[in-house]
Amino acid sequence: MILSNSTPQKRDIIPSGSYPARCISMIDIGTIPTEYQGEKKMRALIRLKFELPTVTKVFNPDKGEQPFVIERQFTKSLHEKSALRPFLDNWRGTALTEDECLSFDLSSLLGVSCLLSVVHNQVGDKTYANIGGISTLPEGLECPNQFNNSFIWDYVDNYNEDAVTSENNFIPAWLQEMIKSSSEWRMKNDTEESNDLPF
Repeated sequence: MILSNSTPQKRDIIPSGSYPARCISMIDIGTIPTEYQGEKKMRALIRLKFELPTVTKVFNPDKGEQPFVIERQFTKSLHEKSALRPFLDNWRGTALTEDECLSFDLSSLLGVSCLLSVVHNQVGDKTYANIGGISTLPEGLECPNQFNNSFIWDYVDNYNEDAVTSENNFIPAWLQEMIKSSSEWRMKNDTEESNDLPF
């Protein structure tokens, strides 16, 4: 047992504020079991990642300064009461039509710039930076060139099993496990649990 009087290193988080940003990653997690306020249900989830090229830090001395990234998870739905639909409307600067909602290609927004609002939320003694809102870039404000490579993963056009079964820079281990818990993954990989959903 090692005792120390040293103070734990403070975790760097993105300061609250509004920043030019660019979408660099889209991942279709699939339909997974969730529970909220005691209610259990299956939810189809997607995860969007943005880089903030004007907020940088040296995370790895070999790579020099790199932009912070921030992510947000959504239920995969364009229903008028969903969180994703107004998010996309604000990002595009125009509302999706009902016809567009029938078949909207989310990948068309990969690499597209925006203005992100970053807010801080307190959970216990920890502070987290989260995406509070999004809009089109104001006239005259430019987003620097993209730093990270774009990445998209889904179960149809951009399916790559290796990305969910090996160490990589795009899908961290905890998110790989979430994907593997989805009904789509289990059906696609014909696992024994494919027909054994928790509820």
